[in-house]
Amino acid sequence: MTSITEAKTLFDRFFLEPQKDDLPFKVFRFLFVVCGLVAVLSLAFDYSWWMGTDALPQKLGHRILDTDFKARLFLLAWSVSLLTSLGGRFFRLGLIGNYLCLLTYTQECGLVLNGADVLLRLSSFFLIFWPAPWAKRLIQIQLCVIYLSTGLWKIQGEKWIDGTAALWSLQYPSLQRAPTELFFHLPLWFQILFAPLMTWGTLAVEISFSFLVWFKETRRAALIAIALLH
Repeated sequence: MTSITEAKTLFDRFFLEPQKDDLPFKVFRFLFVVCGLVAVLSLAFDYSWWMGTDALPQKLGHRILDTDFKARLFLLAWSVSLLTSLGGRFFRLGLIGNYLCLLTYTQECGLVLNGADVLLRLSSFFLIFWPAPWAKRLIQIQLCVIYLSTGLWKIQGEKWIDGTAALWSLQYPSLQRAPTELFFHLPLWFQILFAPLMTWGTLAVEISFSFLVWFKETRRAALIAIALLH
């Protein structure tokens, strides 16, 4: 009985006890809104490909945003929901509206979705229950599961094991955030040495982050490492 009581106490402390520092989650909510606005802005310039009268077919069956008017109205509603969710009396309605918009976006724009869109949708659901401690914990757990599963999937690939995966990714323009031509003008010995460090370093950071971020002594280093990784 004592062990059950202790387990319940630990559970309540982890999921239900309010956290002392709420600033990280306020920053997370702000960055979430920024990412959402970026998504809306990216759709605004070429929405006709995915929504509206002449959109490419995304699925079989009925499409919700089947006219240009509906598509523009949807983007406007999404933008208002995001801005409302920043704070104020109706911030929760904004979060609910944002979640519904993300569900609609998933339904209508399936061909352009990626892992970041899935993360936005899941996080938007948990944010509806802000500032409940358990909702914040589930967001934290979700992030850790993402990085851990990503690292574990990568180690099943031959290129990640032999240390050349990062070198291959530097040669694909679609995977580059900045020009990488300079790297290939460096001495060959440097490329041979540095490529495995980048490859295995990525694996080490992604897998270890999911554990180190929970401890106060290693949390800051883990957050800095994961930020630099991106």
